[in-house]
Amino acid sequence: MCHADFLVEEAALLASHVIEQVKHVDPHSGGPTQLVTVTKGAVKHWTKVEIVQAEVRASEIEAKTAALWRRSAKTKTGGTRNGHRRKR
Repeated sequence: MCHADFLVEEAALLASHVIEQVKHVDPHSGGPTQLVTVTKGAVKHWTKVEIVQAEVRASEIEAKTAALWRRSAKTKTGGTRNGHRRKR
């Protein structure tokens, strides 16, 4: 998800996603997620709804990325299970 010209909105999306994933894996972490972005022009305190929307969007991106990786792995291995080609 990272590239050289990362936008603040993209970084916020990634940050909220990472926080929510950690809260999902570690039951001892948690509480309401708070997100603040700082740019030259403004300080933005994200609302709960904006954070949830960001997490939904990030989860969708993650799912699409995983599907692309799986498709790519199948193409590289000849589309067979566990990377082993079948005998003909």
